[in-house]
Amino acid sequence: MMRSLALTILLAAPVRAQLSGCQYTSGTLQLQKVRSTASGTQIFGCLNASFDILSSSLAVAASTSATTFLSSVTIKGAGGLGVTYGVSIGTLATTGGVNIGTTAATTNGRLQVFTGASGATAHVNADEIVAEGSGNSGVSILTPNNATGAIYFGDPQDATVGQIGYNHSTNDMAFQTAAGNRLNVLGTGDVHVVNNLMLGTTTVSGLFHIAGTTPRLVISAMQAGNREGEIRWAYGTVPYWAAGIDIRQANNNYFSISDVQAGTNLITVSTMGFVGVKNLDPTVALDVTGDVRGTNLRGPLVGITDASAATAGTVGEYVGASTTSYTNWSCASGSWCDGPSITLSPGDWDVSMTAGAQLNASVMTTWGLGAGTAVSPDNTGISQGVNQFSCILPTAANSTSCSVASFRSNSASTVIWYMKLNATWSGATPQMIGTISARRVR
Repeated sequence: MMRSLALTILLAAPVRAQLSGCQYTSGTLQLQKVRSTASGTQIFGCLNASFDILSSSLAVAASTSATTFLSSVTIKGAGGLGVTYGVSIGTLATTGGVNIGTTAATTNGRLQVFTGASGATAHVNADEIVAEGSGNSGVSILTPNNATGAIYFGDPQDATVGQIGYNHSTNDMAFQTAAGNRLNVLGTGDVHVVNNLMLGTTTVSGLFHIAGTTPRLVISAMQAGNREGEIRWAYGTVPYWAAGIDIRQANNNYFSISDVQAGTNLITVSTMGFVGVKNLDPTVALDVTGDVRGTNLRGPLVGITDASAATAGTVGEYVGASTTSYTNWSCASGSWCDGPSITLSPGDWDVSMTAGAQLNASVMTTWGLGAGTAVSPDNTGISQGVNQFSCILPTAANSTSCSVASFRSNSASTVIWYMKLNATWSGATPQMIGTISARRVR
């Protein structure tokens, strides 16, 4: 009994080929022996009146394989068997390619799946498998919804040195190199880059590096709201600082630096170029809400106009004490007497004093004004020509005044300054009146 062939060809209404080979009941298509191998294997080809015998490269050997049914067959003398519907074997003998979906004598790759001409040619470095279409084309990798579909890249050392995979359980896509996952696109839309991200450069200078002739990073706020379109700085996963656009009015877009934890804007820059410190709506070049401290402040500073007092510890802080009516000298003739006093916190201060004296029926021969840091009769801190001066004597008809315009008090600790008066007199006790004050200067 003869063996059945591996390929059986049926035309029109399919008729099962006979065991004797490929035949067509009405005509000229016949199976003919081409040659025999040394081992005795019989090589067959199909003969048609219009074509040559198929090349022996199509060696169809006898076997016991199942019969194959095809709907339309074209035989090419150039050495190919083309199938219009189903499978097409292109010019194996000339190009070594296989076409699926076309009877063309040439291929666009070693294995081509064809649905229409694209007009493009596969690159020589990527023509092993080609999917070509006249419209949208693609390759599908189908898996169950609890599995992963992947493309692997291998070399002699590592069969999975590179991977592109999609996990259907989590709907995440991962791009992997030799060291593991490098880029992950999560099902939530988040993109995770494991190491450095560089745009326009191959030099690593930070986790995120943009380079180029006109590099820029654009953040667009698509709707109104406080601090829309911002960059945040975090320690670990906790954000502390933010910088971004504050869109609160149709025509006023502010750039602000904010304390995320406190939820407050600290520095604001308006479209007019005005800078506000703790001020959301600056109206001058520098608009500060609160106190300003500096070691080298320059330029004109706008003073207050609301009769408010400078906050303790800030430049401009004022401290003063007065005796508002004439009172008797508090000491004996020739001794130092204490007038009003002020307490100054650590810092740099300008101190000034003015005192008046009247005889009060006394006879005064000398009197002077000074400042000291200890209670009388101690005269610590008094320095002639700095904060101590002799004064013009009063007369029976007129009192006289004496001033220390300004002297410096610069201390790292709290200091008390006492107004000091010294006089020689006889008879009744003279009387004094006066003020001592200080202003913090830096």
